[in-house]
Amino acid sequence: MSRMTAIAIIILVLTSSVLSACASSGAPKPEYVIDEPLESGTITDKTDPDAPKEIGSDNIVGVYTNISLPYRWKGDREEKGSHDFEFEIKEDDSGILTAYEHVSGARHPADDELLQSLQKVIRDYNLVSRNGKYSITAGIDPEFGSPCEFSATYDTGEELKFTIDNEPYSEWECDIYDVFAKWFSDNGIDALYPDKYTAKATRFGITVYENGEEKCDFSTVLKNTDGEYVYTLPDDYYEKVTKILAKYDLVFRYEYSVYNFSSGVYDNHENGYFGFGDRRPDYSEPDSEDDYVDIYVEYDDGGRFGIETQKKSEIEAMQPMLTELIEYHNSIERRIDS
Repeated sequence: MSRMTAIAIIILVLTSSVLSACASSGAPKPEYVIDEPLESGTITDKTDPDAPKEIGSDNIVGVYTNISLPYRWKGDREEKGSHDFEFEIKEDDSGILTAYEHVSGARHPADDELLQSLQKVIRDYNLVSRNGKYSITAGIDPEFGSPCEFSATYDTGEELKFTIDNEPYSEWECDIYDVFAKWFSDNGIDALYPDKYTAKATRFGITVYENGEEKCDFSTVLKNTDGEYVYTLPDDYYEKVTKILAKYDLVFRYEYSVYNFSSGVYDNHENGYFGFGDRRPDYSEPDSEDDYVDIYVEYDDGGRFGIETQKKSEIEAMQPMLTELIEYHNSIERRIDS
């Protein structure tokens, strides 16, 4: 063997050894990198049991969370991502504390009202008890969205942080959304709410009893024994009714009020609650024997909405809308021969 050949062999062996060593003893992978997909149902738990379960400050200076809610949406309900929300409060490039919803692109300088409202949610649901928790399940139903991260930092440097499977039917996630959505809306940004319902009413009926007395009983399809319509509607009737219902957000309230946090099913409407009264009704409230509301409306896009309730709390909350509807419909005269 020549001297040059021997040197070449030695260099080849050394090079191979170095490469092997680099592959086996290089920088460790981040712990979140997984070589093989986890089997569906596998739980990854990296909870810090020593994370504090009490935080002394109530003054939030930063927030981050991502949630997915089947009964809340922005824009078009059927669009991909419409039920997903990623909220954050942090300083912008100019050092101004700013609130963001990253999916929609909404942003606005944060204020004490928002920060205190979020702290109230944290306190009401004792979220600090989850501090340090990290537990996520592989292969979870897509309805539950991505793992939910939540963090809140305080002026004292204290931090609340946890990562869990998204809880789409939890009250605390809904309250976080409601706080941000209302606050953005109050500041002129409606990007976190559904698109405005712009369809026109094409059929309407209303029956109202208060304290046992009939206040209104009207239907656009009511006919007499000769098959003639009982009411001759004003030319602008449907425009007027559509405007009144839109003024009080009837469709929005109806669609956002279906889910019942108490029963865990979509039965609020069956129980007589349609989003006019408390979002967390007192389900022990009995039906009133003297108060009753029945409203039915059809729209030109095929939408149909029916409200029927004997819950006094809900009816009282409807009063501004009911008063306007009753006054208008009682001004429409019946045909003399009906």
